[in-house]
Amino acid sequence: MTYVPQTVTTYQTVWKEREECYTVYKVVSREEQFEYTVCVPVTRVEKRQITVYQTISREVEFKYIVHVPVTRPEKRLEKFCTPVTKQVPFTYFESVPVTEIRKQLVTKYICVPKTIEVDVPCTHTVMVPTCAPCAPCAPCGPCGGGCGSCGGCGISWTCQTVTTIRKECRTITERVAVQEEVSYPVTTCVRVEKQGMRTVCEMVWAEREIIVNICTHEAQERIGKRVVCEVVPVVKEIEVQICSTETVKKIGTRTVCDTVPVQEKRLVRYCEQVPVTTTVCVPVYSSPAPCYSGGCGSYGGCFSGAHSGHFGGGCFGCR
Repeated sequence: MTYVPQTVTTYQTVWKEREECYTVYKVVSREEQFEYTVCVPVTRVEKRQITVYQTISREVEFKYIVHVPVTRPEKRLEKFCTPVTKQVPFTYFESVPVTEIRKQLVTKYICVPKTIEVDVPCTHTVMVPTCAPCAPCAPCGPCGGGCGSCGGCGISWTCQTVTTIRKECRTITERVAVQEEVSYPVTTCVRVEKQGMRTVCEMVWAEREIIVNICTHEAQERIGKRVVCEVVPVVKEIEVQICSTETVKKIGTRTVCDTVPVQEKRLVRYCEQVPVTTTVCVPVYSSPAPCYSGGCGSYGGCFSGAHSGHFGGGCFGCR
């Protein structure tokens, strides 16, 4: 296999710039004159007549009635109640205590000891023998020893809880009812009628003459003066400022913006495929070696591992 130089053309992407014309709309401002109307306030003085109400005060006489208190003494008969005391007999009742001795049966409870026999459960732990399973016996030999030579069954001891009932004597106390005759004093109140004297106060009507001051009112006419206010209309002439508006036309200047198309040149970047020629080394194969075995493979040559220098170790292009 040899390498032969060969010219190859490839395409490479290159960024380039170019000028292009674009239409751009720009805002251009200009000044222009315009006419507008303004309302201007105008003040003028005007005379007017108005009616004003004035308060005028004056003194006038008037009559009024006064109630004057008048006091005069007067004799009158008065009835009044006066207390009168006197002694009167009366009957009253008095409770006298009387004590007597009475007998009565009383039930008392006394404690009597008594011995009884009860069953008491008792729990204790005992050692219980347990037989373990026997080991397999050896076959009997000609000596006729039998199974006795294996040592028999093993015995083990375990703890076990055992509950037994035993009888015990206990002393208890019982309450026994006992009747007993007792004597006790009984006090009762006896109602006794008695006579007595008491002082009674009675109210008795009586008359007496007293002097009473009687107050009466007498109407008296008197003359006084008071101030009376009257409202009188008065016509006055005053000056009034009247404000009105007048329209005035004025000319002003304002800035107007217009949109104008303008042609501009701008640099634009774009991609372009440029051919590039390069020289590369291409491998060239010589005539194939004779095939050893196996015939031609699927790639057009014989496959065998005899020539390690050939591609795939075989011949290519066999027919």
